[in-house]
Amino acid sequence: MDFILNKLKGDKAIWAVVAILALFSILAVYTSTKTLAYKYAGGNTEIYALRHTFYLIIGMVLMYIAHLADYNYYSKIAQILLYFCIPLLLITGIFGRDGRWIDIPFINLSFQPSELAKIALIMYLARVITLKQKTIRSLKEGFFPVFGPVVLVCALIVPFDLSTAVLIFITSLIMMFVGRVPFRYVLGVIGATIVAATMTISLLFVLPDETLKKGRLGTWHSRISTFKSAMATPYYEKDITKQATQARIAIVNGYPLGEGPGKSRQKNFLPEAYSDYIYAIIIEEYGIIGMMTIVFLYLFFLYRCILIFVKSPGDFGALLAVSLAISIVTQAMMNMMVNVGLLPVTGVTLPLISRGGTSIMITSLAIGVILSVDHYSSIKKKKSKKPNTTNPTSLVNPFKLGKL
Repeated sequence: MDFILNKLKGDKAIWAVVAILALFSILAVYTSTKTLAYKYAGGNTEIYALRHTFYLIIGMVLMYIAHLADYNYYSKIAQILLYFCIPLLLITGIFGRDGRWIDIPFINLSFQPSELAKIALIMYLARVITLKQKTIRSLKEGFFPVFGPVVLVCALIVPFDLSTAVLIFITSLIMMFVGRVPFRYVLGVIGATIVAATMTISLLFVLPDETLKKGRLGTWHSRISTFKSAMATPYYEKDITKQATQARIAIVNGYPLGEGPGKSRQKNFLPEAYSDYIYAIIIEEYGIIGMMTIVFLYLFFLYRCILIFVKSPGDFGALLAVSLAISIVTQAMMNMMVNVGLLPVTGVTLPLISRGGTSIMITSLAIGVILSVDHYSSIKKKKSKKPNTTNPTSLVNPFKLGKL
């Protein structure tokens, strides 16, 4: 154990959180894929759990490799990676499966480019915001170069994956706020987004059925209508075939102490029990303790990343670490809110827990970058005789008085 701990750099608490989430993930995927195994794998109930464990191992390897590299290298490759993702998203939208997936030939695997674009955009924004601190208050020289790539990436993703586009957009707005983009610009974007979203939702309810069959319009209309109906309809009158209702039944079954590991009943009725609704299965099996444990782990992970942000001596590293953490935790909170009925169905998975190779590997890579920031920030602070407290381009630190 001492040998392993000596090899792992960065915040050991983050490593521990990742390990616990991975353990929860293996148990939850194993129990929630049994029906899937009998349907598609000839009753081999271990096959999906073993495959999921394989992806977790790959993710841990990527995390380890990423945390060994100096985080400043990610500033250099961020621009290249984003330029690579933009045409990749365009190709995926035209030729990919459902506009979201690229099937890799010969190895029978699928890849979701929007996940890679998410981390690429975050790294790129951290780079641009840091470099443009002297002109960040200028609309032309500061705001447009920062906000332009966000609009482009979200525009390529939103027709096929609205939830991921929303997640990217929210993370980008938080990055702009932390990066000293004038609040009036950020507030203007929020206001324009609310107006556009309201108009779009209203339009969905007046379009003819033939139009709603095109693209994802019908899916958006169905999810909003289902959520609206679920909020207004008494529980006993709900259609039990709906995902949201099945998730609520799973949660009720698990109150207060849970059915026990592997004893979920709703996994046989709940669609996507191993991905979008895996949190409901965890609650059903582990009760309130499991529910609160998962929430605590994500919040504790965010807390440790905020500490990295506070103590990091460099603007780029600080903004990069906290932004990646916000992206991961925001996605987790969106998934959990969907599971308990506080948000419409989104299709967002639970990071490091839901079944899905692309999500696991990209999330692991992001955590590896965060650990790199912590590790190399500590090294630089030790080498520095005294911290630089007079840098006029330091980012706003909302967690303590003074500058980074």
